Amino acid sequence: MLRYTQYKPSKVLCNFIECFWICQDTEMTMSPRERLIPGGRIEMIFNFGSPMRFLLNNDLSNGQAVTHAQIMGQRSHICYTKQNGNTNLLGVRFKPGAMSAFTKIPAAFLLNQIVPVEDVLSSASREWEGRLLEKKNEPERICLLDELLSQLLKGFAKGWPDCNKAVDIIRNSNFISVNVLCNENESYYKKMERDFLRYVGYTPKYFYRLVRFNKAIRQMRSTKNSLTSICYDCGYYDQSHFIKDFHQFTGTTPKHFQKEHNVIAGFLLSHQAV
Repeated sequence: MLRYTQYKPSKVLCNFIECFWICQDTEMTMSPRERLIPGGRIEMIFNFGSPMRFLLNNDLSNGQAVTHAQIMGQRSHICYTKQNGNTNLLGVRFKPGAMSAFTKIPAAFLLNQIVPVEDVLSSASREWEGRLLEKKNEPERICLLDELLSQLLKGFAKGWPDCNKAVDIIRNSNFISVNVLCNENESYYKKMERDFLRYVGYTPKYFYRLVRFNKAIRQMRSTKNSLTSICYDCGYYDQSHFIKDFHQFTGTTPKHFQKEHNVIAGFLLSHQAV
């Protein structure tokens, strides 16, 4: 049976990390290929189970095997995961833009990428997996991981507070134009775009698309409103724009998606913040 659990970070990390999470499945209740809808976050994943393959592009036959400790970059389109054995994952979900508090690598370099943890953080992080495996239970592992990340914490990068303000404006607005966003943030678009690519990994316009879509698909799950009503409520010009985003971010149509049993997508839509 699949079990997904989230843990809050310590006060030291709460401005940078959304949650620690654990996903375990010893009975293979997931489908052979699970959809992973992009949510705009960078994640760190420790795989203590069977190798899991992440299909980040259209090559659905192979994909990239995730073993040991990896950084999964933010995604700009639908990707899939395949698992042929037991699932035992420990993850860290960073807040949008907050990875810059732990590394100097621009977030844009991680877009649609999976790379070893030590290539992004410090060389010492390659030893983290072994240290985590020595712990007897989940709370002890979470506590250790929180401690290890706290030791790497460099604090706010120079441009991150302004970028974070813009992120919050986008997340808390159903519709906002570029001009209004710039005025609210007391900035001009080109600078904001550079900051977003550095810290969040997307342009402001693309990040807004992701947020808008996630709000819409959550409404599809939580209400019986018509697709047209949801589109306008979430800031789409018309239904065709929503359908276009739906194909890009889920790889299918709204009706087909609703009929599927998307286990991981269901957990993330229920627990991951917009």
